[in-house]
Amino acid sequence: MTALGAVGLVLALLSVILLTVVVLKFKDKFSNKVNIAFPAAGYLLGLLGIILAAVAISKNVNPGLGDLASDPVVVIKGTAASGLVFGVLSAVVTIVAFIKFKKQQ
Repeated sequence: MTALGAVGLVLALLSVILLTVVVLKFKDKFSNKVNIAFPAAGYLLGLLGIILAAVAISKNVNPGLGDLASDPVVVIKGTAASGLVFGVLSAVVTIVAFIKFKKQQ
C-alpha cells in the first residue's frame, strides 16, 4: 500500500520538477493563452498527486480515529492509487507539453 503512495509521490514530484524545467526552457512560447493550459493542468495534476500520495503515506504511518472506524486498508489503498493515477497523469501532461513546445521551436 505504501509503495503505491511512494511511487505516486515520487512520480508527481519528478513531473512537477520536469514541468518547471520545460516552462523555464520554453518561456517565450507562453504569449498564447492556449499554451498556458498544458503547464497549468500539469501543475494542478501534480499537486493533486502529491497531496493524495502524501495523505496515503501519512494515514499508513499514523491512522486517525475515523480511519480506524472504517476499513483503513481500503481507505489507504484507494488514496494511494489515486495519488499514483494523478502522478501518472501529471507525467503524461509534462511529456505532451515538452513535445508540443519542442515542435514549435
